[in-house]
Amino acid sequence: MMLILLALPAPGDIAEALPPTPTFDQRVDYFAWCARVTRGTHASDANAAALYAQVESELARIMAPDDPDDLDEPAWPAGMWTDSESDSDDRPHPWSPTKHPRWEKSYRLTRNVCQVIQQAAKRPYCEQPIEVAEGPRCIFAEEPPFTYRSRTYVKILSENAWREPIDSASFLLTLDTSLAIADQLDRVPTAIASIAASSLRNLVDLDVRSALHYELFDADTIKKALAILERHDAHEEGYNEYVAGELLGLFDLIQVAHDKAQPVVPNLAICGLEQAFRRVRQGAADPSRVARDLRRLFLELQELADRPYSPKLAREVDATADRMAEIFGAPIKPDFGEFAELLEELPDLGYAHSLRLFHYRAASRAATRVLLHVHLYKADNGEWPKTLEALPGELATKLVDPFANRAFRYRIVDGGPLLYSLGLNCKDDGGKQDPEMWDTQAGDLVYWPIRE
Repeated sequence: MMLILLALPAPGDIAEALPPTPTFDQRVDYFAWCARVTRGTHASDANAAALYAQVESELARIMAPDDPDDLDEPAWPAGMWTDSESDSDDRPHPWSPTKHPRWEKSYRLTRNVCQVIQQAAKRPYCEQPIEVAEGPRCIFAEEPPFTYRSRTYVKILSENAWREPIDSASFLLTLDTSLAIADQLDRVPTAIASIAASSLRNLVDLDVRSALHYELFDADTIKKALAILERHDAHEEGYNEYVAGELLGLFDLIQVAHDKAQPVVPNLAICGLEQAFRRVRQGAADPSRVARDLRRLFLELQELADRPYSPKLAREVDATADRMAEIFGAPIKPDFGEFAELLEELPDLGYAHSLRLFHYRAASRAATRVLLHVHLYKADNGEWPKTLEALPGELATKLVDPFANRAFRYRIVDGGPLLYSLGLNCKDDGGKQDPEMWDTQAGDLVYWPIRE
C-alpha cells in the first residue's frame, strides 16, 4: 500500500491574533469572524464540512436507534478504545479478529467511515454552520459538531489500524490522518477547539509509543513516522491560542449580556459567570470597560505563558486570572449543581490547570519524537545511545522537556533506555511516576519504558 501524505496549509496561514474587541455601537458577528479565520485564504470547495457530515450520517446509520448521539460509547460492538466490556489497559495494542469478535464487527462496520474520514482530513479546514436550538446565538455556548466528534473519528481510526495483521503503511496513514484532523481543529479559533486538537495529538503520541513498544516499526517506518510528526508539529497551536479562544467566548458573552433583547445564556452557573452576566445586563458593569480590561488581562496571561514553566508561574497565572472577578465586579465561582459531588475529585480547572495541560501534551509530543530517534539509532547502530547527545542534529537541545527547559532525563537502565520528563513539580524524582500526579503535582512523566 502506498503512503499518501496529506497536503496542509502553510503554518503562517493560521491566525494568531486576539479576537476584535467589541465596541457595542454595532454588534461584532463573532461567528462570521470565526468562519473567516478558520477558512483563511482557502476557497469554499476546500471545506471538509460536507465530508464530515457524510461521516456523521454513516455513523448514525450503523448505530442502534435507542442512542444515536453517543459516539464515545457506541451501541455497536466497540473497539479497543471504547469497549466497556474490555479488560485491556489504556495503551493501544494489536488485537486479533478471532479473539475480539465485538471489535471485528466494529471494524467491518466502520471501514467505509474511515475512508471518508481520510478524504475529509485531506481538506485544509472544516467550517460547519452552528444551529442554535434555544437561547441566544453565542460563541460561549455553542461549538461546531466537528470539534466534539473529532476525538471519536481518531479513536475509530486508531482501533482499526491496530487490527492484526498490522500494515505499516496503513498505520502511518492513520497517524497522518489523525494529525491532519488536529491541524483542522487548530484553525478554529475557540478554546474548546484548541484543547481538542491537543488531545488528538496526545492520542497519536500514544499510538506511536505503543508501536515502538510492540516493535512494529523498522528503520524506514521510523523515518516516515518522524517526517509525519515533524511536518504536523509546524501547524500545532498552544496555550496562547487557547487563551485567545477563551477571550473570544467572553467578548461574545458580554455582547449578549449588553443586548437586553437577547435571552440569558444557559449554564452560566457551571462556569461561574452567572453573576458577571447579570451585572453587565443590569448596567452595574460598563461593557466597554469590561471588554478593554479583559483584553489587557488576557494579554498578560499570554505574556506569562511565554515564560519557562514552573509551579510558581502556574500560581501567577491563576492569580492573574482571578482578577477577572474584579473586572466584572462579581465572584467567578463555578456551581456544578447536581454534578458537584461527582466533580469534586477533579483538579482545579482554572487557567493554570490548562497551562499545565498544554505543557504536559507538549512534553508528550517532544518525548515521542526523541523516542523515535532513540529507536532509529538502535536500528542503525545495534545498540541504544548512551546519551541523548549521541543523537544527530543536536536533538537533545532542540526537543526539550518543557517542565525543565532542557533535555529530557535519559539513561540506560537494565540494558534499556529510561526517558522521562520532570513533570508538574519540575523536580527530578528519579524516573518515578505518580499515578495521582494531577492531585499531588508530584512525580515524573515516564515515556520509556511504557508502564502498565
